[in-house]
Amino acid sequence: MTPIGKFINYFEKIDGAVILLSNISIMLMLILISADTLGRYLFNQPIAGTYEFVTMYLFAGIVFLCLSNGLKEKSHIRVNVFVDRLPCNIKKIVLMASDLIMLVFFAALLYVSWQMTYEAFVTREYYYGAVSFPLFPAYSVVPVGSLFMMVRILISMFSSEDEKAGVT
Repeated sequence: MTPIGKFINYFEKIDGAVILLSNISIMLMLILISADTLGRYLFNQPIAGTYEFVTMYLFAGIVFLCLSNGLKEKSHIRVNVFVDRLPCNIKKIVLMASDLIMLVFFAALLYVSWQMTYEAFVTREYYYGAVSFPLFPAYSVVPVGSLFMMVRILISMFSSEDEKAGVT
């Protein structure tokens, strides 16, 4: 197996663990919101900080940690009406341009979100509400998700162009 093949296999294993974290976030969100709702209506005692924890930690994890898998499974929204009508050579160019635009976008997002995460860590930024908690772990899922998305885009860019364009 080539070094690139080994890297892709290793990346797939790590990406699988990241997807597992995203799935755990969904389950935790379901449990917390259900428990908070039951506590609020049955016992007039909601769970303090549930809303903040769910919106700042779990929701960010759900969104950003599964981006890469969405690209792998081709489940992101795409408008194929125009692209599907193009000749194969032009279709390949459009798909490569699309990959490059996504790569630049996620590189910029990685850069900015890493700066925010680092600053929140260094300054010990906290959310102060019913329950106080540090914000850098919540911020960190954005650069992690962006990095995984960039790697997935690069894998997609260098995969078989005929396979990407739907050409057999």
